[in-house]
Amino acid sequence: MTSAFPKIFSLGDIYIQDIFKEEVEVTEKLDGSQFVFCKIGNEIHMRSKGAIIYKDNPQQMFQIAVDYVLSNSDNISEGMAYYCEYMSKPKHNILTYGRVPKNHLMLFALSNVNTKEFVNSRTTLSYCADKLNIEVAPLLYYGKVESIDELIKLLD
Repeated sequence: MTSAFPKIFSLGDIYIQDIFKEEVEVTEKLDGSQFVFCKIGNEIHMRSKGAIIYKDNPQQMFQIAVDYVLSNSDNISEGMAYYCEYMSKPKHNILTYGRVPKNHLMLFALSNVNTKEFVNSRTTLSYCADKLNIEVAPLLYYGKVESIDELIKLLD
């Protein structure tokens, strides 16, 4: 099984030390609950941020997502982890949205469960989301950010 999505790194962290050298993609951080699923050996595995989700006895909050993923297992690529935000209703946590995403899931990342490498192509994310009839997290900005000041402006 795959792990939860890694923590968000701070400026200065070694993992993002080159953030100002390349183009970046900034997507909306949605106020849902993390829901991860993958297919390994033709078996579906699922988890939330903090726990494994068992398909035969899922936490009630995730029942809609579990049922949907299991009903679409043929469209899940073997060996890929799908990182989504799950929203059961427009006000799933604190923020209130005008609607829930298609089939309650919004894809924000994909990774190979064996190599742990993340997919960096929005085109691939969109293709995988379309194949599952779910949405991709909204893109807020794509391009090069030259400085911390520019990054702070994006926050506004």
